[in-house]
Amino acid sequence: MRFAFTVLGPARGKQRPRVTSHGTYTPKQTREYERAVRGMARLLRPHDWPLDRRYRLRVEFTGRCDADNVVKACADALQTVLYDNDRQVDEMSAARVHGGDARTQITVEVLDV
Repeated sequence: MRFAFTVLGPARGKQRPRVTSHGTYTPKQTREYERAVRGMARLLRPHDWPLDRRYRLRVEFTGRCDADNVVKACADALQTVLYDNDRQVDEMSAARVHGGDARTQITVEVLDV
């Protein structure tokens, strides 16, 4: 089983948490990007998508972000939407696409384990 979707707009890598005298928080750009990924996945996911399997995650994006940070942001955003926990993702890959509109193409595939 395979599910692919696109999030329009520039990709954002997962930023380090910020620590202030008022506590620890995730930077706004990271929160907004993860919210966009999560929302699109919820909107488009198949009704029979299993949350309790093993998965392969592929992220293709335009932009200058570090690929590993973009994958981390997407993996975190998809928790509880396409899988219970990102520890279930056994394979991850990323590719930077040059040219075209700013977007992130995300593909999640259920592995036969």
